[in-house]
Amino acid sequence: LSDATLVDGVAADGTFTSGSLTLEAEDSGPGTLAILPTDIDIVPGSAGDTGEVSGTVTSSLFGRDASDLLVHCDDVDFRCSTRGPRPEVGETVGLSVRRSFFYPHYRHRPEGSGHPPHRRCDPPDRNIVCLAHVCIYMVADSK
Repeated sequence: LSDATLVDGVAADGTFTSGSLTLEAEDSGPGTLAILPTDIDIVPGSAGDTGEVSGTVTSSLFGRDASDLLVHCDDVDFRCSTRGPRPEVGETVGLSVRRSFFYPHYRHRPEGSGHPPHRRCDPPDRNIVCLAHVCIYMVADSK
């Protein structure tokens, strides 16, 4: 997830909302949606034409296997990887998110909700990265 776009918001009834940005999500409650660059399809035209969200290309670079794009949409810069024709900076494109990962903010979950409580991220025997309220534990090598 090192190159994923992270968006904080709230999911309910199959929809994730962050400001005016609306995407599909299967969970519910406040959390962070992580979207990998390869899980976003770039569609020519704007959301009105594609039925998806739209944004403006702010960076368009040739990559080794695909073009690397930054698309600004509703105050979020989406990192995208696309094959085929490379959109130009300033061009408006549609974004179709094929897959995303929802990470709930457990600290907001009430007791007895069936979800684990938020844990402190400080076990002394592990290296820990806390990203958007999600604790990623990496077991240290004992050798």
